Amino acid sequence: MTLRNPGWYRYLLVAAPVPLVLLSGNYYFSELVASTSQFLSLVYLIVTFVVVTMTRKQKRAMAVFSAICVLSLATHIAYHQWPQTALAGDPPQDPGSSLRILQLNGGHIRAAEQAAEWIIAEDPDVLFIVQGTSPLLNAPSLHAEFPFRIQHPSRAVMAKLPLRSLGDDLHSASAVSNHIARYIYILEFEEGEVLLGGPTVPSSRTQQLWASAQQTLAETAQAINLLRTETGWPAIVASDFNSTPFGAGYNGFADRSGLRDANPRLLRPGTWPANFPAYLRVSIDHVFVSDDIEVLSHRIGPNLSGDHRPVIAELSIGSQSSSLGSASSEAASDL
Repeated sequence: MTLRNPGWYRYLLVAAPVPLVLLSGNYYFSELVASTSQFLSLVYLIVTFVVVTMTRKQKRAMAVFSAICVLSLATHIAYHQWPQTALAGDPPQDPGSSLRILQLNGGHIRAAEQAAEWIIAEDPDVLFIVQGTSPLLNAPSLHAEFPFRIQHPSRAVMAKLPLRSLGDDLHSASAVSNHIARYIYILEFEEGEVLLGGPTVPSSRTQQLWASAQQTLAETAQAINLLRTETGWPAIVASDFNSTPFGAGYNGFADRSGLRDANPRLLRPGTWPANFPAYLRVSIDHVFVSDDIEVLSHRIGPNLSGDHRPVIAELSIGSQSSSLGSASSEAASDL
């Protein structure tokens, strides 16, 4: 098919981003996709491909433009897909001990007992569950497997190691608001204390909810940053962020907290909706770690009959965290 007047492509190229601009004003869409350069490049690539196949004039110029788009996008994706262990922060000086983290949005799970069995088989040291259904949070098998737990309505942190709320540490809690202290815990790891964060982030379906989500993530990030400065302890934050690596919530948290995503790849299998194919799901469940923690592995789990898939991260915490913890305890005792 050939068009008699190919000049219309100019208007098409100009109009192509308009729907994206309109959609980016929707808070929910902006957190799930956002107007990133990669997304816009893909749209332009599709538009230019259509134009090249339907017009004869200026076909060479359009083909060159398309090739540049393809090369730029491929280079960007290849860079983010390449293992970036060396760029992801300095690994611990000593191998240290491993810690397995499992994060799950347990909302809408229909087969709670089967989900609990899978969790136990994964053998995590720390389990974060947000928006969990009562059958899952109260599963007897999980209670037996994780003797240390701090549970709130629809949210729980369970551990095989001693765990306490930040509110129990008066020195640390004095600098953090009670609202945010609920989301922060202290794990008594064999190498020293570890800060844990598990904020409940609302889904940004309205402007008010979006603002609430941004505030929760910002305050949690600032609290983690402050506590790390005071104590020197390693930090791990795991939750359903309701924001992709392109979203304002995700990037704002990363900037303020000083933590990095345990999964450094841009092109990654998503976690929601759980029953979608891997690269049609969006990545909104994340595990963030401090630079003194080495990420040994990161993967997405199976569909557990809910609407989110779990995230499993194997981490290594070096022995220097013990000395940092000791130093911070001495500093706390002096105050």
